[in-house]
Amino acid sequence: MKALTKFCADQFWTVSVAPIGLFPAKHPNDPRWRSRINDTGYLATFHAADTITMAVRCMNALYRLQTLQSSALAQTTILAQTNHELVQMRDTQIQEFNEEVDQRDTQLDQFQD
Repeated sequence: MKALTKFCADQFWTVSVAPIGLFPAKHPNDPRWRSRINDTGYLATFHAADTITMAVRCMNALYRLQTLQSSALAQTTILAQTNHELVQMRDTQIQEFNEEVDQRDTQLDQFQD
């Protein structure tokens, strides 16, 4: 990705007249990227098939990214719920152990008297 970013930065005019120039920029207000988006007529006229192919590949990559993010979010949610239940169970155990210790302390006090 770094190599691609460097190439795009170094070869502005080459990128401007190729479908890869439509690839989203890091900053949406980047004037170079806005210029490429505003001049898509050239790509539609001279590189229509390449532009369509690139757009479809980008949409496919975006779909896969969103699917992976959704899966990761679901897994994270399940993990968080499991951890929450585990903490609640341990809190209950701690409370029970504290009650048992209090009872034994009371019993020891009674035996000492």
